[in-house]
Amino acid sequence: MAWEVDGAIAGLNLLLQHSNELIETITNSALEEYQDAGRRFAPRGRVGDSTAPPGELAASILIDEPRGGAGVYAGRVGPTTVYARQVELGGHIYPGRIARSIGAFDHLEGTGNQPGKYFLVFERYGHKIVTQHVYEKPQPYMLPALMFAQFAVEATINEQVTYFVETGSVNQLF
Repeated sequence: MAWEVDGAIAGLNLLLQHSNELIETITNSALEEYQDAGRRFAPRGRVGDSTAPPGELAASILIDEPRGGAGVYAGRVGPTTVYARQVELGGHIYPGRIARSIGAFDHLEGTGNQPGKYFLVFERYGHKIVTQHVYEKPQPYMLPALMFAQFAVEATINEQVTYFVETGSVNQLF
């Protein structure tokens, strides 16, 4: 088996010179894949069945651009609404604790955190509901999106590295 040592060394030097650009491009592509999947999996809600407009949760899934260098990049992607974690994990809602986006008795536009507010007040299909407790069942969307997008991210990594090895440049079209 014959090896072309000079060509291999030149290829490795080229990869080293462009590794930051390559890894940053891969990181950006991965974050976009996760964002797209999160938006597809996020519950949409319906008018009258939610305290937020339909699609608000999906629209809130944003990318915090990657930062780094020396071949190490990291970024974040996720929802930015105050109720995103509640939707993902579900659980109990009581006035004055997690009820910030729902409102409170005698203060319908309030945060639910005012002292002396003991009821959750909201509308569902045009009916006013006053209660001291609500249980919201989990509606996972980010974890399934992460698992779904993982295959696309792995494919992107393979395609980017293959493209670089074949052409000696980073494909910015990803």
